[in-house]
Amino acid sequence: MPMKDRENLVEKSECSFLCLKSGHQSLKCYSKVTCLECGERHHILLCRNIKQQTVLPIEKEAAEIVSLPNGDQAIANASKTPSVMLLILTVLIRGNGRKQKARVIIDTASQRSYILKNTAKEMKYKRESWEYLQHSLFGGENTGVCKHDVFTLYLTSCDGSYNCRFKVSLLSVKVFHRQSPRSI
Repeated sequence: MPMKDRENLVEKSECSFLCLKSGHQSLKCYSKVTCLECGERHHILLCRNIKQQTVLPIEKEAAEIVSLPNGDQAIANASKTPSVMLLILTVLIRGNGRKQKARVIIDTASQRSYILKNTAKEMKYKRESWEYLQHSLFGGENTGVCKHDVFTLYLTSCDGSYNCRFKVSLLSVKVFHRQSPRSI
């Protein structure tokens, strides 16, 4: 879509040129996102520094635009594909005379490590401290400041060739599906 058409669509939809959410204008937008191309205060899809690229014809299904539920917008790919591949490693977690097999999700872009509340409880980990965190989410959204318990996680490879320990913050959400081996 040509740039002028994109701008007209955003304006007609009464959306912010920064976060692309409706209901407010860029001047009243609290999003901290800046354009990844030029660093200015607008969404990258509305950047005039990016040259229009020619899109090669592809299958109709792959070319369909998928709308995100509840009007949420993020700088991410939306797909009709029901499967998502994540980098996962099966390990043994240890503590208080207990040992349990668990799956860890390896997120190379993450700046913190987390443990599920149920896993910390089952392993009888003791809180060593706590920290206050504000999480930055896709699209520049921020959560409020949250208090997280901090534990030391003892991890071993399944073959016993590697051991380590590191600090993890408590993640108490119910969106993870419990399966065996457990996700931590």
